[in-house]
Amino acid sequence: MVISLTSTPEEFQNSWDHEKGHLCRHISKAFGIDPYGEEAQYLSGYVGQKMFPVAKKFLCEHCRKGLEK
Repeated sequence: MVISLTSTPEEFQNSWDHEKGHLCRHISKAFGIDPYGEEAQYLSGYVGQKMFPVAKKFLCEHCRKGLEK
């Protein structure tokens, strides 16, 4: 996944969802997971939770500071 530093929370969410969607589609294809089923949605949530410690570094400055408190 490739995301870059964003300037707004909305921009971060858009980039994050977009790139996570690509990753989950590739994983679903490789493992024969129906991209329209519940399993794919659980996969998306799992990827989001596991990647958040890295992804949060790309939040806008305001949001990043809020996470440090």
